[in-house]
Amino acid sequence: MKFFLGILSLLSLSAAVAWAQAPPTERPVVGGYGKIGVLDKEVVEAATFAVKVQAKKEGAQIELVKIVQAKRQVVAGMNYQLLLEVKSQGVTSKVHAILWKKLDGSHDLTEWQPLKGKPKEGKK
Repeated sequence: MKFFLGILSLLSLSAAVAWAQAPPTERPVVGGYGKIGVLDKEVVEAATFAVKVQAKKEGAQIELVKIVQAKRQVVAGMNYQLLLEVKSQGVTSKVHAILWKKLDGSHDLTEWQPLKGKPKEGKK
């Protein structure tokens, strides 16, 4: 029993030291957003869904060019915060999108915010 408690104490101390040495921007926040790879299957699925829903809402053709950044948050399901590069009418721009993947697996686009900045003209 003492051996087990010793190992547990050592592991706890190691975790605390590692956390304390991590830069504040890399420390996970309980209940907060954490980074996830842009090529993660669920991120790609969420980004594709967001573009499809927004295109339908605008009545325009929107193409997903690139997933620039992705974060996720565990809720009753999962929230995805995405920075996307999209193309519409020959113009490439960046948007901030938030999606909620519900426990039943369905998605809901909760935010689509174009970012300010000079859009890039694409090849026509």
